[in-house]
Amino acid sequence: SQGDTAGAVHALRTSAASVAMAMASAPASMVADLSDESRELDELLADVRDGQVSRAAKSSSATAARKSRTRGRPTT
Repeated sequence: SQGDTAGAVHALRTSAASVAMAMASAPASMVADLSDESRELDELLADVRDGQVSRAAKSSSATAARKSRTRGRPTT
């Protein structure tokens, strides 16, 4: 299933713009996390544009699960 590719592209672009705006004024302690988020969004957008919608969906789901498991835990 291809889903709503145009909607996905729009949502990813909007999210990427929000992250970029946040990075511009973020404290130094948050820049690395926001940079990672920006990179992940760029990769998802590239997958969707290349027609790899299933790959993007799986990657997004895996990332969300990983972040949910590690939220609030030290990254040592």
